Amino acid sequence: MRAFPALIWGVATICVLSPVTASASESIFECPDDVAVQLLELALSARDPKHGFKDSISAFSHVIDNADRPMDGVALRTACAGLAHDSYLMEHYGSVGAVDVFGLIPPKEAVASLRELHPILSICPDRSLYQTQLPIRRAKYVPPREAVRLGVTGWVDLELDVDEDGTVKNARIVDSSSQLLEHGVLDHVRSFRYPAKSHQIGYSMVREGLHINITTNYFQIARERGCKWDDPRVR
Repeated sequence: MRAFPALIWGVATICVLSPVTASASESIFECPDDVAVQLLELALSARDPKHGFKDSISAFSHVIDNADRPMDGVALRTACAGLAHDSYLMEHYGSVGAVDVFGLIPPKEAVASLRELHPILSICPDRSLYQTQLPIRRAKYVPPREAVRLGVTGWVDLELDVDEDGTVKNARIVDSSSQLLEHGVLDHVRSFRYPAKSHQIGYSMVREGLHINITTNYFQIARERGCKWDDPRVR
C-alpha cells in the first residue's frame, strides 16, 4: 500500500470481530481499520480547510491516491465524485459553490475531459464521476442478508420510469456486479419519490429510462456485521 502521510489526524477506530462465524464457504471479512476510517472521513469533509490541504481538489486527490484496498472503496468513490464535481465547477464557473444544487454536475459527457485535466481520475470507475438525477425521498438501503453474511460488496445499475407526480412506475435491472446484490433492490427503488413535473427546479428531469446506481459498500456490510468505529462523521 502507498504510504499514508501524517496529514490526517485525530481519528481513532475501534473494530470488533464480526458476530458472524465464518464457514469454509464464506470469505474472510475484516472490520475497517483506522486508515480506512481516516480516508473516508477526509473524503466526506474534504472541503473543510482544517485538514491542512490547500483546497478540496488536493484533499480528494490525496484520498484517491491512497485508497487502494477493498475496504477503502467507499472513500475512493466518494473522493472520485467530489473531485469530478469540484473540478468541473472550478473549470466552468470559477467556484465550487457557483451552481444551483439541483443541477446535474458534472454531466456524463464531461468525464473524458475531466480525466484529461486530472489524470488521477483514471483510477475511478465511470459511474462515480458523473451525477444522476437523485430522488427527493428514498428509504435507507439495507444490503441483502446473504451479501452481509458473505461480505459481498458491489453495485446494481437500474433504469426507472417516473410518473408526472414523481412516483416510480417501472424499474428494471440493467447490470450488476453480483446477482446476490439484486435481491430486494427493485422493491427498494420503487419506493423512491422524484420531483413532480410541476415542481421541478433548476433542471428538466428525464422521465423515461432514468439511470440510477445502488452501491453496497464495505462500510455498509461492516456495520451490519457488527463492526464499530468511534468517528461519528463516518456512518
